[in-house]
Order: sequence, then structure tokens, then C-alpha cells
Amino acid sequence: MKADVVIVGAGVSGVPAAVAAARAGAQTLLIEQQGRPGGTMVNSLGFPVCGLFENDISNPPRLLNEGLSAEFLATVLAEVSDPVSAMGRVFVCRCPVLLFESIYNHWLEEKNLTVCFGATDLFLTKSADRIEEICFRTSDGILQTVEVGQVVDCTGWGEVVQKCGAEKIVP
Repeated sequence: MKADVVIVGAGVSGVPAAVAAARAGAQTLLIEQQGRPGGTMVNSLGFPVCGLFENDISNPPRLLNEGLSAEFLATVLAEVSDPVSAMGRVFVCRCPVLLFESIYNHWLEEKNLTVCFGATDLFLTKSADRIEEICFRTSDGILQTVEVGQVVDCTGWGEVVQKCGAEKIVP
């Protein structure tokens, strides 16, 4: 198997990263250890979505980015009355967990995007400073080896970074 882009982690940032890569024409593989998308948002916490708006509550909320952010917000606005509010010094979007998961599942139907849930035993093959292959077991235990162009670590804990021995920058 070969992929132009491999995204590891189908959470809040992983799904949009995979969808953006696929929409740009890259053959994209999204690998996730859980059985569904959304990461912490749908698997445990369920919290307001932040990072969509400019951090200036003295003015009305202003979306920072178009594209997937705007699609996400439009879907939430169509389903939830008045979901945007100030929380402390930032604006957040209150999105019910089931709606959040529904939006992400819809996005995962994107052309050029393959999704593998239940992936385990992730390991990497690299030469010099480049990851060349990602290997993992599928949910049914089959070992998959994927030749990669680019890898994006969206695990939230830097799993890919740790496994390849790259330097982590932690603020």
C-alpha cells in the first residue's frame, strides 16, 4: 500500500488534516486506534470547540479560517440555536458530541481518503531523517505496511514523533 499523506490520529485536528489533504488531491490514509473519529471530544470529555474564532471578545465573533472551519460552523449553526458564546477571554462553539461525530463521519467519506479505525502496534521504518513506511495492525490483526510521502502526527501525545526519535519541542 502507498499513501501520499498518512495522518495518525483521527481526533479534533486529525480528521480536518486528512480531509484537507484528500481535497487537495493527495491519496490520504487516516490511522486511528479508537473505533471512531473525534478523539477526546467524543470518547470522553465532550467540550466546547475553541480555536475557531479570533480571541477578541470586545468585538463580535470572527471566524479565523474559512474552509473546514466554516463548514463545521455552518453545520452547527443549522442544528443548534446560538452555539457561539464567550468563555473567559475567547469565543467557543458549543457542539453536542453526537453532532460533532456526525460532522466528522460525513467528512470521512471524502474521495482520496482511506480510514483505518482500531489500528494498533504502530511502528515506523525510516532512513536518515525521513519516515519511509508506517506499519500497523488493523482491527482484525492484519499487519499493514504503508509506503508514505508525508506523515502528520495528530495523536495529541506525539506518538509518531516519539517512535521515530525526532526532537520534541514542548512549550
